[in-house]
Amino acid sequence: MGQGNAIAHLMPPPFYQYRYVVAKARAPESSIQESIDSITDASATQRYKIEVMPGIYVETVTMKAYVDVVASYGRVVIQPASGTAAVTMATNSMLQGLEVNQTNQEASATAIVIGALTNVTLDDCWVTGGAAGDIGISDASTGTSVTIRQCRIDSAETSYQKTGTGTTWLADCRCTAGTGGIEMDLNAGTLNLMDNELMSSNPAANVDLAAATVVVNSYGNTLTGDVGFNIGDNTNAWVYSHDDKFTAVTHAGAGHMVCTEEPQTFRVNNGMKIQDAITRIATLADASDTKRYLIKAFTGEYGEAVTMAQYIDLVGESNQSVVITVAAGTVITCAANSRIKSVRVEVTAADTTNAVVATDIYAYLEDVVVIVTHSAGTNSCVASTGTGGFELHDCFLQTDNAASYPIYVDGSGNHFVYDSEQVNSGANGYGAFIGSADSLNSFNNKLRSDEGFYLTSNASTQVLSYEDDFTSVVWSGTTGLFADLTGVRVYACASGVAIGEWVYASDNDTVAETDADVLATMPTIGRVVYKPTTTTCYVKNYGYAYDANSNTGFGDVWVAGDEYWVSATAGQITTTMHPVWPQKAGIAVSTQRFKVLIGDNVGLVHCNEYICDSGVAVDEWVYISGNATCDEAQADAAGTMVAIGVVVQKITATLALVKIRGKHAYSDAGLGWVAGEDIYIDPDTAGAITNVAPVMDIVQKVAEVYSYSDPAVILEIAD
Repeated sequence: MGQGNAIAHLMPPPFYQYRYVVAKARAPESSIQESIDSITDASATQRYKIEVMPGIYVETVTMKAYVDVVASYGRVVIQPASGTAAVTMATNSMLQGLEVNQTNQEASATAIVIGALTNVTLDDCWVTGGAAGDIGISDASTGTSVTIRQCRIDSAETSYQKTGTGTTWLADCRCTAGTGGIEMDLNAGTLNLMDNELMSSNPAANVDLAAATVVVNSYGNTLTGDVGFNIGDNTNAWVYSHDDKFTAVTHAGAGHMVCTEEPQTFRVNNGMKIQDAITRIATLADASDTKRYLIKAFTGEYGEAVTMAQYIDLVGESNQSVVITVAAGTVITCAANSRIKSVRVEVTAADTTNAVVATDIYAYLEDVVVIVTHSAGTNSCVASTGTGGFELHDCFLQTDNAASYPIYVDGSGNHFVYDSEQVNSGANGYGAFIGSADSLNSFNNKLRSDEGFYLTSNASTQVLSYEDDFTSVVWSGTTGLFADLTGVRVYACASGVAIGEWVYASDNDTVAETDADVLATMPTIGRVVYKPTTTTCYVKNYGYAYDANSNTGFGDVWVAGDEYWVSATAGQITTTMHPVWPQKAGIAVSTQRFKVLIGDNVGLVHCNEYICDSGVAVDEWVYISGNATCDEAQADAAGTMVAIGVVVQKITATLALVKIRGKHAYSDAGLGWVAGEDIYIDPDTAGAITNVAPVMDIVQKVAEVYSYSDPAVILEIAD
């Protein structure tokens, strides 16, 4: 109910049919009560107004229906000499402009009593009490239109007490209660508070909701006590606060309070419950992607479990001052399309449940601290199970038990963690657990733990790490992908190129499998560590590569400390240095971790470039035919000799790369050469070689057979 609806309840009656005057002298009546008693025919169509002239009237007053008592032309005081009630109201009655002074010191006296009535108005009155246990206004109304406006209510014990189930409006009033007293003592019904000042500095509470069904709609009130609202232990006790000023809230149990700052924004102060605001928003049933709600939590410790709801964001004042804590169990259950920011979550007892949980939904956390403190149990800081996932930014997650994890994901979701710190101080503890078919994308995070990432053995388990700081990666088996994408480059590739293969630059921003037997596929530029699509790959050319299965299927298995070289099998590496085109790939740090240390293609050291005729081919032997120019050598004439080396690559149609020293791979095509044989320039075929020394021609030994494996032969080029 908003303020606009309140105004109608605060309007005075329109007019009177009869007017009586009461005065201390020179008037028909000198007693208010005698004047009331003289009226016997008041009704809805025949309303009476009793105007009371200035003076102190030592009497008690019992009102009648449709009779209003109004002060006129000065101070009018009702001050009984004795009794427990100064004024007793009636249905359809109004008291206006009077002072009601219950200062006769009778214990538990009440200045104004409103019984089980309807349509009662107190306007511009000053109500005072004086003895311990006294009550300024006692309200047992059962109707919908009790109005108390522009009144001052002072009491040693209780300013206003509500015991009836009706609805009361209290507006523009100023209330005080003595030390330890209560200004608003609410035990039933609904109270609408508007623009009041509850001025006691140290009452038990400015507004106290007992353990009963009570609803308070509070608009623009100022509560100066150390405790503004005290909420009783009743799930049906609610306070709806709008633009109020108060210091603190206390909860006796299951009651609720929500505070609206502005449309779609709820404020939660120390002593209130975050869950109350979420529950209230849920009852409004209008949260959506285009109408999000914000809950702002201010400094305090909130001892509650919180279950988020869709399209609601929870933002704390800071992640140090807003603490949400439970001894054991889940502290925050996340919801889809909701965000949590700048809060601190704490669990202090061993348990098997996780502190922050996302199940089958996608959660968002930013600047959140999660601390799980215990020496036993398996509860982790942030956990995701099922098909959902989460996105974490600038978070700090800490646990002190190796059986729990700062991050725990076990389902089939996709997860993103940015710029966060994951601490596990337990011996041999892990910074992150990735299970089942989950995917974790980790960007610039610090894993402060003896071990880094733990991956369960599953072909669909995947971790993509970017600029993370961690110690290790451990698998439970031989499947699952961990890719360190720090410093990688993205290339196009054929669909047949696999993760784990070594590649060369085959074209502009394109790679293919490298092969140490084929110079055109050399040198390698790195290892494929990830393929986001079938024709796109990430290539690692420095740093660390990881493999759960120790490089099985991509050459020799990794053995800690061994060096590896590009293999003659396409895409693979081996511990044996290739004799012709040796290029180092790196060194195995462990059976699952490899340091990429790409070296030069040593075989190119003794190669030179020469201009050549387009007919000159790879594997042909050449001589210098002109300035920086070569042509096919032939031993039948001095003009085509002396051979300087063999063409190993045609850079262009007219530019050849010639190897002049070292080893060269050659196909003998069934010639039957054997190791140790001398090889000569052939006199019969230009550019060819033979294992038979020429007889009548120029003899030049150019190589020796280094090794032979039909049809491949490796030649050692002669000096």
